[in-house]
Amino acid sequence: MPPTLWTVVVSAGEGASDALEHLCRTYWHPIRAYICRWNVDPSDADDLTQMFLVHLLAMNRLVRVQPAKGRFRSYLLTALKHFLMDQKAKAAHQSPPTVLLQANDEFGETDWDPPDRRPAPDKEFDRVFAQELIRQTLARLQGEYAERGQEERFQLLQRFLPGRDPELSQAEAGARLGLTEGAVASAVHDLRLRFREVFRELVGQTVVAYEEVDEEIAHHIQVLSQD
Repeated sequence: MPPTLWTVVVSAGEGASDALEHLCRTYWHPIRAYICRWNVDPSDADDLTQMFLVHLLAMNRLVRVQPAKGRFRSYLLTALKHFLMDQKAKAAHQSPPTVLLQANDEFGETDWDPPDRRPAPDKEFDRVFAQELIRQTLARLQGEYAERGQEERFQLLQRFLPGRDPELSQAEAGARLGLTEGAVASAVHDLRLRFREVFRELVGQTVVAYEEVDEEIAHHIQVLSQD
């Protein structure tokens, strides 16, 4: 297995800028989604997300985290709950947080629904966490195809991944790509295999032991199936 995210966490806690940026980009969406679920205005959620990341990285807190305590997803959610409870308990005005990453279009906007239409905060965190892993998987695959000069092929073939509506047949995709229907079917099969490989690798980076990967993947599939 590649190094887990615990390695990234420790590096970030020790001040490694690349690790810090990776940590922020990976968990910005699920953290923000959880905060929004507590009836926080989206603009305030941006500030609280940054404040939490500053809090997490301050005073080398992450260096003291013990991977043996469990999945990083669970650790992060517990730390976020404690942080929000502390913020609620503080009456004094706090200074603006240090900006780690600008909340801009690169991160996108979390859907803002009325409270009675949104899932419980923990479920929302897990849902967006799983979606972020899917997004990272697709980004990795798109990069691989782009390196081969096949980005158009990826844009069509990725429509046939599980859970997606292709809106066209494999024969139509073949006509656009200059491939036979059989060649498209084979290419889709290869893409699905590679998708599973990359997704498994990314999930593996969020757990302590390799034996936990299958259980964690099953958890993400269950969460996404409830959308």
